[in-house]
Amino acid sequence: MTDALNHETLIGDTRELAEPVHYPRFFSEAPCRTSDVTEVLRAFCKVPPKSLILRVYQDGGNFSSEQARVLASPPADGESLASWWQRMWRKKPTALVLNGVERFHEGLCRRVAALLRPLLAARGIPVGGIDIALFIGDYGYTPFGVHADPDPAFLIPVGSAVKTLSVWSPSVFRKSAGTRDVSFDLATLLPEAQSFALAEGSLFFLPAGHFHIGRNDGLSVTMTVSLGEVSRRALAKKALRAVLERSLLTLPATDLAFGDCAPSNQRLIDEAVALVEGAAAAGTTAADWLRAGADAYCLSMLSNGGFRLSPLERQEPAVSLRGRTIAGAAPFQIKYQLLGDGRMALFVRGACVTIKANPELPAVIDRINEGRLLGVSEIVTALGRRWTEGATLHVLALMSNLGGIEAVGSAQLTPSVEVADARC
Repeated sequence: MTDALNHETLIGDTRELAEPVHYPRFFSEAPCRTSDVTEVLRAFCKVPPKSLILRVYQDGGNFSSEQARVLASPPADGESLASWWQRMWRKKPTALVLNGVERFHEGLCRRVAALLRPLLAARGIPVGGIDIALFIGDYGYTPFGVHADPDPAFLIPVGSAVKTLSVWSPSVFRKSAGTRDVSFDLATLLPEAQSFALAEGSLFFLPAGHFHIGRNDGLSVTMTVSLGEVSRRALAKKALRAVLERSLLTLPATDLAFGDCAPSNQRLIDEAVALVEGAAAAGTTAADWLRAGADAYCLSMLSNGGFRLSPLERQEPAVSLRGRTIAGAAPFQIKYQLLGDGRMALFVRGACVTIKANPELPAVIDRINEGRLLGVSEIVTALGRRWTEGATLHVLALMSNLGGIEAVGSAQLTPSVEVADARC
């Protein structure tokens, strides 16, 4: 695969991300293969349906019954995408759309992160986050018509099929379609379109707000990487949510009973208010409180390379780390924040966890983020005057299960770092 996007070239070719551009031979090795697609589908189907972002279109409609069929019958081990598709739908034209793919395939997520690294280094992480989606189907024209998306996106063909993408600038589209946001009047629109043949190895940039429709004659797959933009109001809401979630961590997550209504729920509200007021008291003003939420949201996004969804959490026991070596999950980095009340927040692949502070932990995290390999026994020694071995293994397991670090090989012992006194 080409190492990464050249930021200066992309900005020049797209006129500051305002115009579409097609690079027909961008990739020497595809960042996504059809075998990756079947792996994603299998992982999707292991997750409870309420957490999925899955749509299946047939005959112009989005059918929940077909979604249920996908969940009940994912590709079998060793089954090709084409064979699974034929088994599921025979010759009936179908489109399947999966969002949040970054959650279900770590290798694919890291390849996309490497692709975007120069762009994000120069422009920053998009506030709305990065979403990886897969469009799979043999549907002919895109079933939801000519439309525009609010976020800029990269389109990457997967496999050998060729897709024709027709694109209109907002002004050209409006001349023919008027004020409509979606149109199926292809006879009128297609003569005015820019058309591009997207084949394996190519990369296409689609600006936000540009209208488009795809067409394929057989089964094809397109991966899209969207750079999310949000309004100022939405960012403020995200900041509030982040600080509220941190404030309410100790509130039980048990469901309320049917009868828990006013005034009987007043005690529950009072409990939540007390927690929020206690958290707000740590800052001198409401502005400080809101800024803390914005910081938490941004650190969470940074720890996950800007991707919207965290990877699936693993369930490895803490004791499995003994005698191992810890490596960072490059290119992702763990972020941390000292809260000033004897606690610290760890931001690991988009998740935020609050733990008792250890003054030596930031130095350990910094070394991991720098790409250093650290033996678990070395980390236990470095943190040992504040934490027991069990506490250290618990925190390392937490970071590992969230996808922030990896345990590899056997421990490589190096001299320990002197740490402060006092045990937790």
